[in-house]
Amino acid sequence: MSIVFDRGRFPDGSARRVVSSGRNRVIAEYHSWRFTRPVRSEFVMNNSSLEFLSRLDAADWFSRIGDNDVEGAHVVSTWRELVRISKKTRWEDFLMERSNDVRRQLSAASKERYFKWNQVIVDINSTTDPLVSSKVSQVKLDNNLPEMFEATIRWEIMFACMEYECLDICPTGFFVRNAEWYIQGHCPCGWLGEFPQGGWAVY
Repeated sequence: MSIVFDRGRFPDGSARRVVSSGRNRVIAEYHSWRFTRPVRSEFVMNNSSLEFLSRLDAADWFSRIGDNDVEGAHVVSTWRELVRISKKTRWEDFLMERSNDVRRQLSAASKERYFKWNQVIVDINSTTDPLVSSKVSQVKLDNNLPEMFEATIRWEIMFACMEYECLDICPTGFFVRNAEWYIQGHCPCGWLGEFPQGGWAVY
């Protein structure tokens, strides 16, 4: 099982990605400003990433929001409280710190892989962005959530994939565990306590 990116070009110059996994096909467009020249390399996700994406795609996101059915996490009760907790815990800054952890681990484990980081991120985004959008966009509109709500989730899922892609040289970390909340029907929105102590706030 593999996902292969077919790098053609749309008439307007934007890059074309065809993503195939079993019977599912997704076409994601990346506008031409993302690239200074046509991309000629081919990127194939590993099986761990593919299985993870399949689970995300099959999951009923946000189906258990507000349900106090979890252990080891603080459960918020409304979308408004989710936004408040996110700001109070500086969730976006926290996620940036955790993403820097991933970069540092990869750099220490393999300089060669680290130098390919930016291109791999672009390739992964072409798969994860449309998936996240399909799960999140309508929820964002229905609940009048800020633009950063979807952007932050895109970041979380992208880095979960990066952790899976580095599984052979780095242990999986925060983002893989964080993404499990979406698969369970919840929405992580903050970290309470001094990492790695403490735990998630989830809706």
